[in-house]
This record gives sequence, structure tokens and C-alpha cells, in this order.
Amino acid sequence: MWADVGRCPECAARLEWSWVVFAHLGDYRCNECGFCRPSPDVRVTNYESRGLDGSTYLLQTAGVGVRVSTTLPGVYNAYNVAAAAAATYGLKLDPAAVSSVVRTAEPVFGRAERIEIGCTTLVVLLVKNPSGANQAIDLLRSEARPLDVLLLLNDGVADGEDISWIWDVDFERLAANRVTVGGVRAQELALRLKYARGEKIAGNLYVQNSIEAALNEALAEEPPFLVILPTYTAMLELRSICARRGWVTPFWRGVA
Repeated sequence: MWADVGRCPECAARLEWSWVVFAHLGDYRCNECGFCRPSPDVRVTNYESRGLDGSTYLLQTAGVGVRVSTTLPGVYNAYNVAAAAAATYGLKLDPAAVSSVVRTAEPVFGRAERIEIGCTTLVVLLVKNPSGANQAIDLLRSEARPLDVLLLLNDGVADGEDISWIWDVDFERLAANRVTVGGVRAQELALRLKYARGEKIAGNLYVQNSIEAALNEALAEEPPFLVILPTYTAMLELRSICARRGWVTPFWRGVA
């Protein structure tokens, strides 16, 4: 069973994994020194994805289960909520309060942020590494039909100047209709997609080095949904373009 961590951090022996959620998260044990996954105080069970629209699940602690329904999509956000819940439980706050707060929480600033522009809804999912990109791909696969996708890759310090990580992303599993790539390293990303998808992407891949040109290309056929996966500085440039066009409020004035 594949996991991102194969060796015990205590004794360097091989870790045995019973199951993996994603990356290095799951149930593990070292048969040499006994290092293992601690029993969690907070558990997420009965997870149900609604794709990009969010998820529902049960938060359990000390025998108490709280049903959570949220617009925050993805398993990774369930982990984030569980971490926040663990803090509130540690402070002896009412477990029911967690559910009510999470229910009203909305994605912001590139973290499944939605931008409405005419007949198209933009959904922005920031990606910075293989684990995050793979979770975004899982979200796309959970949708009822393939969506149009815009991938933006820069190589600034905040993005990571070494872009070799794109070869560890499971682009082979990318479920998309029309794919546009842009950014400083658009050509390398296009090459990665061609290796991953081959003939399946032929005729549906559009490459623009300029982020603004890539956005225009991706919107050319007015898709109902456009999912955008940018690296960090690409996301900032994208939001600057959107702000200039009046689609969002500049982030220093408050997120639209």
C-alpha cells in the first residue's frame, strides 16, 4: 500500500500501513519499535462528498457525534475542521457550536473560492504540492460530469522555484473536458499533461503563457463552471485580473 512516508521517524524501519486516506495520513505501525498512529480524540466518520458543493460527515469525540454539513469541499477540509474541533473540545466548548459555525463558514481567497461572472462560475482551488493537487483532482472526479479546467503554474519563491513536483501529481486521473494551461511554466505543464493523458487530451488542451490570455481562452466557450488550479503567485495575479475586471474585491479590502 502506497503512502508518502515509508520509514519510521523513530528507528528508520519500514512502516506498515493498514489504510491510507491520502499522502501521509492514515493508519500506520512500525513493527520494530512500536511507533504507531495515536488514537485520535476527534474522528471524522460517515464522510459524504458533494463534490465542489461541500461535504457532510460525523464529528465524533468522547462518544458524542455531531453532524456537520459544510460548503468546504474535500477530505482535506474535513481534516481541518477536525483539528479546529479538537481545539474547541480541549477548551471545553459546546460540541454543537462546532457544527453551527462550520455550517456558516464559506470558502475564501483561493480555497474553493467561487467567483460569479455572467453565465460562468469560477471555482479557485490553490495548489502548491502533489498532495494538494491530487486532492483537487479527486474533487473534480467526484463531480457528475467533467468540467473545464484552467491550470496556472508559476515558479516564484512562493510557488517553489523547482517545479519537478508536477511529475508527482496524478494528472493521469484528471477528469476534465477542456483544459487550458497558463503561467510562467505553462509549457512544462502542458508537456506533463501530454505524458499523462496522451491522446485523451489531444484537441482539448490549450496553452497560453500569459495568465490573462489563459483565462480568456478558458472562458472563450462560456462554460457554466470553470475550475482553476493555480499556484500561489499565479492565484494572486489571477485575482488581480479579476479585481481589475470588477469580478472580485481586492483582498486587502475584503474578499468578495
